Amino acid sequence: MRFGSQTPHRRMFAPTLAITRALNTKVSWALPRTLALSAPVRWCCSKGGSSNGTEHRAGGSDTENASSASASAPNPSTAGTTAPKRRVQIAVVGSGPSGCFVASYLVKKHRELHVDIFERLPVPFGLCRYGVSPDHPEIRNVEKQMMELFQGGRVTWVGNVSIGKEIPLQALLAHYAAVVFATGADGSKKLGLPGEDLGGVISARSFVEYYNTLPFPYGSPHFCPFDLERTKRAVVIGNGNVAMDVVRVLGGSYRYFSTTDMNCMCIKELMKNQVEHISVVARRGVEHSAFATAEFRELTKYQKDRVKVEVDHFDLNAAVAAMPVGKVMRAHKRMMEFVHQHVLTSEETAAEAVQLATDAQGVPLPCAVAASTAPSPAEPSATATALECGMGRPQRENRGPCRLRFRFNLTPVAILPSRHHKNYVGGVLFKKTHAEAPSKAAADADGYCVVPCDLVMTSIGYRSDSIADVPFDHRTGVIDNEKGRVKGMPRVYCAGWAKNGAKGIILHSVVDAQETAATILADMEAGVIPTEPTAQPGEAEGAAAAVRSSSADAADAEPVVVLSFGSGNSTSHRQAAGAAATTMLGKYGLVDYFVTKKLQPVSIAGLQRILNVEHQRGVDLGKKAEKIGTVRDMLDVALGGDVGKKADERIRGITPVRSDAMLYLKELLDDDTDLAAFARQVARDVPHKLSQQHPLGRIAPNQL
Repeated sequence: MRFGSQTPHRRMFAPTLAITRALNTKVSWALPRTLALSAPVRWCCSKGGSSNGTEHRAGGSDTENASSASASAPNPSTAGTTAPKRRVQIAVVGSGPSGCFVASYLVKKHRELHVDIFERLPVPFGLCRYGVSPDHPEIRNVEKQMMELFQGGRVTWVGNVSIGKEIPLQALLAHYAAVVFATGADGSKKLGLPGEDLGGVISARSFVEYYNTLPFPYGSPHFCPFDLERTKRAVVIGNGNVAMDVVRVLGGSYRYFSTTDMNCMCIKELMKNQVEHISVVARRGVEHSAFATAEFRELTKYQKDRVKVEVDHFDLNAAVAAMPVGKVMRAHKRMMEFVHQHVLTSEETAAEAVQLATDAQGVPLPCAVAASTAPSPAEPSATATALECGMGRPQRENRGPCRLRFRFNLTPVAILPSRHHKNYVGGVLFKKTHAEAPSKAAADADGYCVVPCDLVMTSIGYRSDSIADVPFDHRTGVIDNEKGRVKGMPRVYCAGWAKNGAKGIILHSVVDAQETAATILADMEAGVIPTEPTAQPGEAEGAAAAVRSSSADAADAEPVVVLSFGSGNSTSHRQAAGAAATTMLGKYGLVDYFVTKKLQPVSIAGLQRILNVEHQRGVDLGKKAEKIGTVRDMLDVALGGDVGKKADERIRGITPVRSDAMLYLKELLDDDTDLAAFARQVARDVPHKLSQQHPLGRIAPNQL
C-alpha cells in the first residue's frame, strides 16, 4: 500500500511500526481498550532497553520497549519487575509561548517526565506566529527555541487536535498524570456601546489575524475585514502594543512589509490604501499609556516621509507627577519626554476642541457650528461635514503623509452612523474624562466631542474562551485557578493568558510558566499527581466517568481524600477516589479517539513539511516566507507522499515565476542583512547549471 493512500491514524504510526518490525517486535493494531503492549509504542523509538527496568538513556528521549503482542498489559503493582518504568506523562493544551515554556521548564526540572503538547491548528507557536507584527522578526526568534524543544525527544508536539471538542478532558486525565491548559485568549473584548454593530467597526485582532494569515476556517486571510480603498479616516480605541502594530500597518507604505511574511493578499490590498488620518484614543492620560518607547519611536522614525505623528497637548511635569504606582519611574519618564516632543501647541488643541465639541447626543454645539465655517489647519473638516462625507468616493491619486493623532482622556460613549449610510460608521462620540481649558471657548466645549471616521478598530484587550468541563470565570475571562491549579479539579492546571488574562508581552510568559511548572512539581512530590500507572487501559476511563457522575450528584459522592500541596501551604484540595486513576500511556491511549473521529494529527515531521513549503513559496515571491492560508492545504502538505506533492504543486502554482533579479541575490546582498540566509537558500535552489539551461525569468517553481 502506498504511504500517501493510508488512513490518517495509520500514517501517523507508520514510522514507529517500521522501527518496531526491524526490532522483531510484533505489534497488534488493537491498541485501545485491549492494549497488547507492556509498554506503549512511542513515536520516537530507540533500540534496546536496560534489563534492570531503568531507561535506556538517562534523561534522554521518550523511548520505551514494546513486549510481545501476546503479552497482556502488566499489573501496575508488578510492572516495575517485568518492564521498564514508564515516564510520567504530562499533557499541555496549546503550543504558544506559555505552553512551550511550561513544557521546557518541566522536562528540565524532572528527568522522568515526558510532555505531549496538543494544538488545534496544524502549526504551533500561537501568538508568535499569528499575533506578532511581520516587521518584528526578532520577537519570532522564540520559534527556533520551540522547534528545538519539539525535536529534543522529551517533548512531543501533536497538531490538528482540539481538546475539549474532539477529545474530552476526562480522556486526557485517564492517560496522563496531569493536564495543563495554555490556550491563550482567542476572543476580543467588546465595548458594549450603542452602534458597535455598525459596518466598519471591527476588532484590531481581526486585522492582525488577516495580515498574519490565520488559516481558514479560523480566519479569512484572503478577505480584508474592511474596505481600504474607501477608508479615509480611522479611529483606534486603545493604545497598547496591538494598537501600535495596526497603526503602523495602516499608516505606512506597503513596500515596508513586502519582504516580510505578511499575507500577500494583504499587501495587494495595502496598495489601495487611502487612509489619511488615524486617531489613537486612550481613556486615561499619557502617564497611563500602554505602549513602550520603542513602539512609539518606530512610528516617528521608520517612515518619516509617510507618517506624521501628533500628540494632544499635555503638561509634562504634571504627567510625571501623576505617574501611576508600579511603573518603572526612569523608563516611563523617558517615554513621556519622548512623546512630549511631538505634542501640538495649546492653541491648536483648543481650536480643535472647539471644532469637535458636541452635546451628549452628538449634536454639534453652537461654537462647533461656527468653527465649521472656517476649518482649522489642524483639522481640515468639521464634525457635521465629516459625518456627511463618511464612505465618500475614494480619491484615486496617491495619498500624502498619513497623520497619526494620539488623543488622551477620552472615553467612548457611542458609535454614530454616517448620515448618508445609516448602517455604516460615521464617527465616535467621546466624553472627556479630564481636560485642561486653555481658553474660554475650550471650557465651553468641555464635556463631549465627536471624532469623525470611516473605520473604528477596538483594541481594548483579549479574553479567553471557556473550555468544556473546566471551571471558567466569565467576569474576568480566565480559568478559575489559584497559582495555576484549576479550582475543584485535581491534576488540572493552567498557564499564560488563560490563567491571568491577556496582559504583558511574550517574555512575561516565562515567569508565569515557571510558577505553574513549580506548582505541578510540588504536587508530584506531595502525591497529588501520580508518578506510576494506577489503572489498566479501560479502567482509568471508567474511573474518570465515575468521578464525573459523582460530582454531578452530591448525594452519591464517593469518599474523598484531603491532600495538602507542599510544605508551608495550608490550602487543601479534595480529590475524589479514582480521580488519580491513569494508565500513563499518554497519547497512545487516545488512539480510539483518533480512529473513531477520523482525526488527522500532525507530527513534527508533517510540521517541517508545512514550514518548508511556506519557505519555498517565499522564495517564489521574493520574500522570506508566505504562509499557507487554509487548514486543508496544511494537512495535505503534512501528509507527504503523493498527496503532499500534489498539494505543494497546487499551492505554489498560484505564484509567479522568479524574476531575473532572484538569480543574483547571493552576489548583491550583504551578509549582515535580514535576507542573507534567504539569499543563500536561493543560490542553492537555482544552481549555475540550471540557470544556463533555462532563460532568465523562465524557471517555473515546479522545475526546482
